[in-house]
Amino acid sequence: MGPVQAGECLSRSTAFKSLCVNSDRCNDVCLKEGKGYSGGKCGGIYLTCWCITPCAAGGNAAVAGGNF
Repeated sequence: MGPVQAGECLSRSTAFKSLCVNSDRCNDVCLKEGKGYSGGKCGGIYLTCWCITPCAAGGNAAVAGGNF
């Protein structure tokens, strides 16, 4: 997995309930959560599904538990 893009904030998916080994599935779940997410990707030491939202200018990327 590549690094987090500038202006990209991540938050843990509340709907994805298993180990995240398929970013395509994570992406689909995040899009269906209906919280304005633009997608999702797997990452972190615990194989978590992270949903992507745009960050406000000067915002901090909410990344926990791994390298993105």
